[in-house]
Parts: sequence; C-alpha cells; structure tokens
Amino acid sequence: DVSSTTVHDEQKVAEAGSPMRKEFRRNFYIYAVFNFAALMLRFVNKLEQTFARSLIECETPVDPSALFTGSASCGDRLVVIGQGQTLSSQGQSMECLFKVLA
Repeated sequence: DVSSTTVHDEQKVAEAGSPMRKEFRRNFYIYAVFNFAALMLRFVNKLEQTFARSLIECETPVDPSALFTGSASCGDRLVVIGQGQTLSSQGQSMECLFKVLA
C-alpha cells in the first residue's frame, strides 16, 4: 500500500529531526555559552553609558534640589553627558579593536 509507505517515511523523517536540530543537540553547551556571552554583552552595553556618566567629576557643586546629573561628583549636566559620552565611546572603540584582534 502506497499511502502506508508514505506515512511510514514521514514518521521516519519526523523522528530523525532536522539536521540543524541534531547539530544543536550535539553541541548544546557550546551554543549555550555563546548565547550567554552574547546576552551578557548586551546587558553590559546597556549599563555602560550610565556607569561612564557616574565616573565624571567637575568643579560645579551638586545641587540636591535639581535634577540628578548622572554623577554624584558633578552638578553640571552638560559636562556629565559630554564627558560620559566621550568615555563611553572610547570604551566602545577599545572593545571593537580587541574583538578584531581576538
């Protein structure tokens, strides 16, 4: 019977799985580590600019009644944003350079 042979062949294909699924199962831990590293990189990049702004210091005193500038050591919001962006972009440049060299 042709129809039972076709159903039987389809079941074999379904049980075997796709080649991509087999590859993933065989190297699960490698893919897991790479995906974890990629997620951590995205997480770090999200926090990087905020952290860079928090490192900025200047002569302008911090006014507690004003909006937070992003730095506990500088009261000038434009200085904090400008220098924080410079610091963050330098860090991104170094990160990119070392990725190329690695």
